[in-house]
Amino acid sequence: MRIRSLHVSDLTDSGGAEAVFADTVRAAEDLGHRVTTLVSDGRRTAASYLWSRRWYREMRTVLARIRPDLVHLHNYHRFLSPSVLLAIRDHRRAHPGPAVVHTAHDYHLACPNSGFQHYPRGRRTTFSLERPRVPVLARFDHRGWPHSLLRAGQHGWAYRVLDLRREIDLVLSPSELLGLVIEQCGVPAPVTVLRNPVHVTPASDGAAAGDLADRIVYLGRVAPEKGLLEFLDAVEDAGIALRMDVYGTGPSVPALTRRARTLRQGDIRLLPRVPRRRVGPTLARYGAMVYPSVWPENAPIAVVEAITAGVPVVVPYGGGVEEVARLSEHWAGFDTGDPTSIARALASVTADPGRRNRMVDPEPFTRSGFTSRLADAYGRVLREREDRS
Repeated sequence: MRIRSLHVSDLTDSGGAEAVFADTVRAAEDLGHRVTTLVSDGRRTAASYLWSRRWYREMRTVLARIRPDLVHLHNYHRFLSPSVLLAIRDHRRAHPGPAVVHTAHDYHLACPNSGFQHYPRGRRTTFSLERPRVPVLARFDHRGWPHSLLRAGQHGWAYRVLDLRREIDLVLSPSELLGLVIEQCGVPAPVTVLRNPVHVTPASDGAAAGDLADRIVYLGRVAPEKGLLEFLDAVEDAGIALRMDVYGTGPSVPALTRRARTLRQGDIRLLPRVPRRRVGPTLARYGAMVYPSVWPENAPIAVVEAITAGVPVVVPYGGGVEEVARLSEHWAGFDTGDPTSIARALASVTADPGRRNRMVDPEPFTRSGFTSRLADAYGRVLREREDRS
């Protein structure tokens, strides 16, 4: 009998999480599932962010109509809201199953700020990853207390009052670090590491450095948490004449454009977002990639794609981005905001422009490896759910 699976996501086209959502849907189809998807329309109000009656009702309707064996949740807290978890709880009270799997793309299950950060006195600060403890109330949003209270209110109502995290039977984490933080923050579901798949074209696989080998590249969302402005400031302080191309869109594009014009030396070019099928060949043209995030990244797909395209990577120490970089042969780390450390890291990957990078064990990142491990996870959680019924 074919497994009926429902796949749920806030959006389908925003960033890496949505790419993984699409990959997961394709993998489920490859496994023979009868697949249904539920995706928001990207609209919300302050009230619906806290709790969406609309998406609660829609989720209940879909659950009753298709009676899935399995629900796979991706991001839901921005637009659908955690009301979809209450819909699952209420559906389960009347029907056996379904098993519920959640792919954690960030720290949302553990913290109202999905980057596992807060802003004391307005300064971005990461909670301890070694001994994670998140207070009930803190400034969780850089925009101020009203937004922070919305974040804290949603998280507190859904997970502390209603305890909806108990509706999740298995958490899939793309990095060891994120999985550990989720476990230590009291999420009751077991955690399994499942690496995000990447798409590598023959043109980029093992290719030599391309025609832009004298430049470095950033590819991804251009947003404050990606640390591009701080990185450029530190590069200037270090006296480095940086030649860099930035591909992507996001809220920091205007500020980054202005900053690029005021550089005393170097050359920064802002370029459009690259279609996913062209990411590998685009990255392969460069001598190195820098990914200077100022939050503890989970497992950025762009870094994996750079490595599999043969590109050395330069990343900040700490977080899932360092974890991923350490799985490759040619990478360098730096301390965020430290000009000397950044200069040393850039020099280490550009000293030998002919040296290419590779993943020591690429199989977990392949589509076949991802699909096989996903099938194992689905099989386990379905068996466990059946045993409890």
